[in-house]
Amino acid sequence: MSERPTSPEPTHDGVRRATQTLSWVFVLGFLILVGIARGVYSAHELPPSARFELLAFVGYLTFVWHWIRQECEPNGVTFPMDLAWFMSLLWVVLAPYYLWRGQRWRGLAKFAVLVAAWVIAYGLTAATHYTVWWLG
Repeated sequence: MSERPTSPEPTHDGVRRATQTLSWVFVLGFLILVGIARGVYSAHELPPSARFELLAFVGYLTFVWHWIRQECEPNGVTFPMDLAWFMSLLWVVLAPYYLWRGQRWRGLAKFAVLVAAWVIAYGLTAATHYTVWWLG
């Protein structure tokens, strides 16, 4: 009698990779959405509302906090919530340190991708502004 193949169980490593990928999707998607929204506000010559600015700020901190947690966790670096929130405020200084400490050049490359995405989001803001202005 042949044995039935067992269904593949998700491994801890597979789950970890999936959560890291999801954290990247959240951060990059949020940067894109906020960039487009700022471009629309700018094209209509309106200042962004206080609610939008608050949502953008808190969302940015939350997604960067989640990204830092997911990137540092495999290296044994865990942060309590308050330290990770503090880190998300100073992420430009502290994230490269922790990424270098845990992943060396690969970690710095990940940080460079995040900074490039941040710059591209500002370019997307300008592109959205001029597209909406030209069409409107």
